[in-house]
Amino acid sequence: MNEHQMEGAVGNMAGRVQSAAGALSDDPVVEIKGKVRETVGKLQGAYGDAADAVSDAGGSVTRAIQANPVAAILIAGTVGCVLGWALSRD
Repeated sequence: MNEHQMEGAVGNMAGRVQSAAGALSDDPVVEIKGKVRETVGKLQGAYGDAADAVSDAGGSVTRAIQANPVAAILIAGTVGCVLGWALSRD
């Protein structure tokens, strides 16, 4: 769990508590602020999930390149040739 996921979980929980307090005290402003805080917490948690996914993908690419360096060089060269050919066409 990264810091964004942790902060998102805390914000989500704090928003739920604030929203419930607003509902119990019949204060719609506090209730709405709690809902907003809860939503921000969920968004921050989702950002943390996405950051983890990108980090995991980068790690697997690195491992694949380290396991097969010749294949990685050939693939990179082929992509470069295809891009050069495609960009030089009229």
